Amino acid sequence: VQADHGVVGLDARAGVEVKVIDLEGRLDIAPDVAAACDALVGSVHRAPAEYSNGSVRWATLDRDFAVDLEFHLSMAIVENSRAHILGHPMGMVIRAFDVTPLYHLQRLAEACARHGKAFELNSRYCTDVAAWTRLVRAAGCLVSYGSDAHTLQEVGGAWRQFAPR
Repeated sequence: VQADHGVVGLDARAGVEVKVIDLEGRLDIAPDVAAACDALVGSVHRAPAEYSNGSVRWATLDRDFAVDLEFHLSMAIVENSRAHILGHPMGMVIRAFDVTPLYHLQRLAEACARHGKAFELNSRYCTDVAAWTRLVRAAGCLVSYGSDAHTLQEVGGAWRQFAPR
């Protein structure tokens, strides 16, 4: 994707968030769309049908099973997909079960470091800024700050939550 805004020093980039569709790490994106993007954010949104009894709501799954499933789907994004960024790691179980699986988050951050992927610190899902910041620093992985924006007013505001105070 190329853009010329006539502004010296402005380098515009384009990317999309893409859901993982299986434990192999396949992403739900057409090859031509992926090729046109500078960055792909791979995220878990739904449990694959074969693991969710047809349900699309994480909260209807057993909590431990859901944590394990989201972890493995996320690991597949990191290890096997074309994604550059792991989006809102463990976000589905964080929201559905009000848990923060730090052990799983640490392992995902370490995998991101090994595979050259960025770990997203997402303002909508990050439950403990200090703990998550320590976690990504210890792992030595790249970091992407995300707002999970759903309105224009939310775009670009994630850094405020993570800025040093």
